[in-house]
Amino acid sequence: MRTDLPLFDWQPTTIVLPFPTSRRRPLVERCVRRMIDLSPRKAEEHLIRTVDGQRDVMRRRGIAAVRIEGDLAAFQMAVRHRYSRLRPLSGEAV
Repeated sequence: MRTDLPLFDWQPTTIVLPFPTSRRRPLVERCVRRMIDLSPRKAEEHLIRTVDGQRDVMRRRGIAAVRIEGDLAAFQMAVRHRYSRLRPLSGEAV
């Protein structure tokens, strides 16, 4: 059998499509619950660290940079939305 044919050199293109991070409710809730216990400045730092960590994980999994940034922007919006809804209930002034 001939193995020098182009057919044998073909490699499929792999595209990794992540589950949308903003839809990962436990991750969003865990981040928000931690942020509520912190001062606003520390809460923002926590969100940035969480986003940076998710970015690193997604890069290691081979997800395209454009897809990562779009997904993490949606995640930040989900966290900020949930945080803004729960923050007044935490007993502190905004």
